[in-house]
Amino acid sequence: MPSSKQTSRWRLNSNHDLELVVTDSTDLSGGEVLSMKADLAGIAPDELTCIVTSKKERDVEVASILKLKGKWQADDNNRLSFAVSKEDGTQDVLVLDGVWEIGEDNQILYRYKKTDLIRKTKEERSLVFNGAWRLTDRDKIAYMLDTGGESGFLFKAQLEDSGISGRFGTLSYRLGIGVTEYKRPVEKVIKFFGTLRYNIDKQTSLEFEFTDARGQRVGMSATLSRKLLGGEAFLRFKRLAEESKVEAGIKFNW
Repeated sequence: MPSSKQTSRWRLNSNHDLELVVTDSTDLSGGEVLSMKADLAGIAPDELTCIVTSKKERDVEVASILKLKGKWQADDNNRLSFAVSKEDGTQDVLVLDGVWEIGEDNQILYRYKKTDLIRKTKEERSLVFNGAWRLTDRDKIAYMLDTGGESGFLFKAQLEDSGISGRFGTLSYRLGIGVTEYKRPVEKVIKFFGTLRYNIDKQTSLEFEFTDARGQRVGMSATLSRKLLGGEAFLRFKRLAEESKVEAGIKFNW
């Protein structure tokens, strides 16, 4: 453990290696010492798991598991990040500086390329985040990794034109991901597929049940209200719903 004259911080380098950097306050040169390097291995709602590999005698490699506690979140540029909880109450924020995407089962996929500095080879790796989407605002979408809503991503986004054909529909959000300060933001359109679930007791909202790309239900739903969709968009959804209820053989009054 570092002495009282030393401070340590976690960081991710450009090769997606987790590093522990120690700074000695008595060193007038301000020099830093790299005391640990690890590979990203897995995630949990409040945890980041890494693999530390060290060499013993006769070039035998020994691997050990390192688990950091903290909270997943999105930064101001819609990048995925992990805030490491430290004993002194502070946090070290690790930013996954790359583009993420949505998988077929509505999970978030983060893919990155890692270079083996010894073998000079590259391999593609990925982290998979499983959670539930929440649509509560016109300019934000949330992806929660736990049921308590303590860990997850709140992305800045803009709801675009959406449509319904029969009982099936899509909700489209446009957002930008700023990968580095030297590159232009990557613009993505996130499409949520689903079906309308009618509720005859609620005349001011519609229920939208998420499905995957194959049309299978995934156990998530959102309330499409005037607040979420806006007046004109909500009226368009309502009109399409009224038209589709006849096609579906469902009769109720709005």
